[in-house]
Amino acid sequence: QQYDYPVHKFIVDSGSTTVTISPGAQTGLFVTTGPMDPHSYRPNEFFISNWIYEGLVSYGANGAIEPQLATSWTVTDATSGGQKYRFTLRTGVVFHDGEAFNCAAVKMNFDHVLQPPLNHNWYHGWYHLPLHTTSWGCDGEVFEVTVDAPYYPFLQELSLIRPLRMLSPESFFNGRDSDPVTHNSCPTRWGHINGNGEMKDVGVPASVTVNCVGVRSFKGTGPWVFAGSTVRGDGSISELSFTRNLNWWGEHGGVEQLLVVNYNTSDAVRQALLDGSLDVVVGDKVLTPRQVQEFETQHSGTFTTVLGPRLYNQIIVMNAAKAPTDNIEVRRLVMHSVNKAAIVEKEMYGQAAVADALFPRDAPYCDIDLTPRWDYDFEKAKLMNCMPKEESTDHLPLILGLTLGIGLPLLACIGVACFCFGKKKGHERLLDEDMQKRKEQRTAADVVGTPDNAA
Repeated sequence: QQYDYPVHKFIVDSGSTTVTISPGAQTGLFVTTGPMDPHSYRPNEFFISNWIYEGLVSYGANGAIEPQLATSWTVTDATSGGQKYRFTLRTGVVFHDGEAFNCAAVKMNFDHVLQPPLNHNWYHGWYHLPLHTTSWGCDGEVFEVTVDAPYYPFLQELSLIRPLRMLSPESFFNGRDSDPVTHNSCPTRWGHINGNGEMKDVGVPASVTVNCVGVRSFKGTGPWVFAGSTVRGDGSISELSFTRNLNWWGEHGGVEQLLVVNYNTSDAVRQALLDGSLDVVVGDKVLTPRQVQEFETQHSGTFTTVLGPRLYNQIIVMNAAKAPTDNIEVRRLVMHSVNKAAIVEKEMYGQAAVADALFPRDAPYCDIDLTPRWDYDFEKAKLMNCMPKEESTDHLPLILGLTLGIGLPLLACIGVACFCFGKKKGHERLLDEDMQKRKEQRTAADVVGTPDNAA
């Protein structure tokens, strides 16, 4: 998903302070909001959740944990063997509906999200913070959380967009009186959880149940207030309106209103930019790479094009537990055969970078060189594809043809690798070099561009 668009930082030099925007969404072009409360899941849009809701902490550049609704925190060892976190809360903050943000509001959100059995990995326990959190409460206006053992990613997981962002107490089904068992904020589609004892086989007693009723409004503390939507006759969203949160504790730019507009095609987005009915395009897959290049090179006098930092890598996954890609040499052959640099240049118009690992190098702990590197080397791929008869497998020519048929016409010429060049002699050249690697066979899934022995 598109994680966040910090449009609250936009500066309006002149003209209207109402800005129309076409954002990238999980479907490419923006279509719908999905659930807009902070305790729900797909098909909600992360960037909308980030505009409306905030957590105790946020995830900053280079993985730094930064203050958000908590201004500071401490962690100490608990007598139980776990750890206790104490969060000093930001003062003077109000929710979009005017309700005060305080420790009671934080505790109410934790009460609903972590109410058993919602802390099971079938539900909110999909990440481990709910599994390790044993108690929480207020010491005056300091919020305390105890975990059962030192848990390194506690703050990182607390910064996630869902499910522990803060919802106004008056947005719960029965307001402040909403009981976390009988009227929980969990999505209504989850129904009456464990009502028939269906979780007894995973260790949840039949007496532990929760009734999911959802929420009645979408009020957080974030920089933008949801102001409504315009719907077409067929029920589809035409546009969403967000207004600047005048009570926000952070610093705003010059935009007073955001109109998020739905377009059916990238061509329609392009035309709206050119005719002036659309101000901003942000995010991936709104315009095609070719259209982005057009604005960058042909319309630079009237438009500014900015390519942001790398946020994620696009990958093709090879199943190392299933033939024919259970053979490490087949996986290596594929990686040596694919010219990723040519794909970036010709298919993505230079608007990407070649990835050689699962995560970008500027992600925490990822700025390392993984070895061995299996870069593009077509001559080596041809030699590898001509194994001696006694070591050959019927899968090699097949997998080369299949994996290169991934909608990239520029790679069609690689089919010549199915012919033998050098036959046995070429293979023997590589045998000594790779003997050690062939001794190890993995059973877990592997990733194109990632060495098979990478963690």
